[in-house]
Amino acid sequence: MINIRHHPGFRHIILIPFALALLAIIFLPSYHLLSINWYDEKRVITLFILLSSAISYILSARQCRNLSRLYLSWPRWLRYSLPLFFLLGIISSINSFNPFFALVEVSNFALLFLFCLQVAIIRSTYGKVIDITIILSFLLFAVLYLLDVSASVYAMFIVGSINSPFDLFANFINPRFFNQLQSTTFPFLLITPFLFPKYTKFTWPLFLIPACWWMLALIAGGRGVTLATLIGLILSVCLFPAAWKKWLISAAAVLIAGTIGATVMDSYILSF
Repeated sequence: MINIRHHPGFRHIILIPFALALLAIIFLPSYHLLSINWYDEKRVITLFILLSSAISYILSARQCRNLSRLYLSWPRWLRYSLPLFFLLGIISSINSFNPFFALVEVSNFALLFLFCLQVAIIRSTYGKVIDITIILSFLLFAVLYLLDVSASVYAMFIVGSINSPFDLFANFINPRFFNQLQSTTFPFLLITPFLFPKYTKFTWPLFLIPACWWMLALIAGGRGVTLATLIGLILSVCLFPAAWKKWLISAAAVLIAGTIGATVMDSYILSF
């Protein structure tokens, strides 16, 4: 009798939380899936994904072995400091003003950490196909959200001027939440023009998408994503001097086009 944790079919179960996370990134910002407010909806779905990730560890013996090998490959000081870090978080939570919510927050960080390790294991197991999957998922998310913003701008011409540029980000309670998602996805969008070098007809659309993404970052006043992008570009040039020229030229063109687009939107289209 085969133990369920050792069943061959369960070795791929780690893909389920990963796929759910990508689907959430693609559709949640543009579509309202649950009959609760946007903020609570995202928290509930995020919690479901993190719990499914934790459950997949229980169901897959192979994943547990991979996690153990990954953990043991780290430097000794890191292996010892991580449990101490979470122990300090638990002690601090117990002595906080509201121990229950503090412990929930520490548990959330622990689940996020396990999910990050799971993504690392998936990348190590399945190779570059995971890279392409992530990039294309972020690209689809950007396209859907840009279509949503375009519909808002079009509606503005019918109804009249909007009250604030933040109205373009109605699916987020605060545009800063959108900026956080932007800072994660923008570096991946910058390399999309190089995904299909043999098909030059895709170059311009794949160039316009990150340019529009940068335009939205400027319209939303995302100082964090702006600073992170510029620092990332500088570090990329310093760390990868042999391969930076072509990519940096494309990235610079994206930033310039996005800045011009934001200026046009701010001066001639959006009225506050």
